[in-house]
Amino acid sequence: MVRWFGARFGRPRAELERVLAQVDIERLRFRDLVNNLDHAVVWEADAQTLRFSFVSDRALGVSGMSPEEWMSVPDFWSTFVPPPDRDNLLALFRHCIAERRDERYDHRFRRPDGRVLWFHTGVHVAERAGRPILQGVSVDVSELKEAIAARERILGIVSHDLRNPLSVITMGLELMARKAPPGEAGAELRQRAGTVLRQARHMARIIEDLVDLAALSEKRLSVAHDPDDPRKLTMEAVANFEGRAKEKGLRLQGACAGELPRVLCDPVRVLQILGNLISNAIDATEPGGSIVVRAERRGDEVLFSVADTGRGIPAEHLPNLFEPYWRGSGVAYKGSGLGLAIVQGLVAALGGRVWVESEMGRGTTFYFTLPVDEG
Repeated sequence: MVRWFGARFGRPRAELERVLAQVDIERLRFRDLVNNLDHAVVWEADAQTLRFSFVSDRALGVSGMSPEEWMSVPDFWSTFVPPPDRDNLLALFRHCIAERRDERYDHRFRRPDGRVLWFHTGVHVAERAGRPILQGVSVDVSELKEAIAARERILGIVSHDLRNPLSVITMGLELMARKAPPGEAGAELRQRAGTVLRQARHMARIIEDLVDLAALSEKRLSVAHDPDDPRKLTMEAVANFEGRAKEKGLRLQGACAGELPRVLCDPVRVLQILGNLISNAIDATEPGGSIVVRAERRGDEVLFSVADTGRGIPAEHLPNLFEPYWRGSGVAYKGSGLGLAIVQGLVAALGGRVWVESEMGRGTTFYFTLPVDEG
């Protein structure tokens, strides 16, 4: 072979030996890579017949069938993928070939021993000797699916079995505070009821945050896209927190620049976004400080901002602020670490962007945009 390459391409023997040795190294590296991917089967198949021409060694451990068995079954996917996943998977293969685009799909897979797995199959169309082929990876995601199902069961308990009794407790505490004797006689009862009521409301907020975060992560949270007045939304959000800001000795004000166009949004969700940001600003700002909630037009968007004169956020923490459950060290106030992740998800669902700027000792400003209603 070396002599043939040398005669064909006129290259020195030593150089050709080096090239062929590198080819062997790359071939072995590819073989080791695809055969050692944990919980994954790498495969290649004819795009028309779907007959396999290559299946990695992990097939046996994942599916209970050897690569040779995969390649010997004429209608492999129709045989081992139950309906309705089977039809969806075959349609995905056809779409991948027709559109020449990568596709992926989660589907069930029934092993010969009867055990049902969940596969995440990704496919890519290529050409080999002038014929289209499918190159795919099928990953066993059964454990992940089980974890998601367990989370859904827990969220079901949290959102129903805990939320409903908690609402009864909250209403009972509100009634207790109203029915307490006037003056000094009922002062202690009102104080205790108020303390428990604040904690109950905090628990209710955590429950709502968990439900919202799960819905956002699975892209099943529905939001409206109706025209609304950004000035009205800004001032309503400020009014909702005026009492809390005043109690802490803070100046909270709204500022809207000039005439503002209507924005496409879900007003309930916008108030939730602004409420999260204003609440965080109140927690982060010392008595005597100020918070400004602003709205102004920027091209085809309206830019909202919540600026505080608080302690600021260290630069190394900024990239992590929107991650769920993340809490920076040295944070002076308590929280679940869900609020900003929900803010980011809601802003994205409304077609906007969100970011933060901060300087230690000078304060923090959170920004987000909403699209202008061009209609």
